[in-house]
Amino acid sequence: ILLFSTLGIFVLSSSADLITLFLGLELMVMPAYILTGFHKTDRFSNEGGLKYFLLGSFASAILLFGIAWTYGLTGSTVFTEIAEVFAGGLMNGAVLVAIGFLTVGATFKAAAVPFHFWTPDAYQGAPTPVVAFMASATKVAGFAALLRVFEMAFPLYRDDWRPLVWIL
Repeated sequence: ILLFSTLGIFVLSSSADLITLFLGLELMVMPAYILTGFHKTDRFSNEGGLKYFLLGSFASAILLFGIAWTYGLTGSTVFTEIAEVFAGGLMNGAVLVAIGFLTVGATFKAAAVPFHFWTPDAYQGAPTPVVAFMASATKVAGFAALLRVFEMAFPLYRDDWRPLVWIL
């Protein structure tokens, strides 16, 4: 199970497309849901796994909405093609909304403030090695994905997203 999550991290960090990024992200967190609720007889493990799964599902929906919003603005999910469309000077509130949805979805998966409210329950219920993996590898992968999307797809909007990333 841990190897599937690691494979998801590799797919996530090497993606050049929003769809591949989403598949890598889900391949990373689906095994983490299972590992969080690994102790079937422990109610804290069950509670943590369930909360992580439910809130992760909402975060996936928000991320997918950001992907759909970006596709609707650009007609593509490939990072370089998105950057080419935005290089033409497309700047309006819709672009900032797309950046916002992508940020919220990715930062929830990375458990960054203020989207970290699921972590105490998940970390309390999960086995210690799983907590160590989730607290380090998934956070690094989430921020790597966020920076990869922003740097490759939204390079002209650095002034808009850099302060947001610094705050997170």
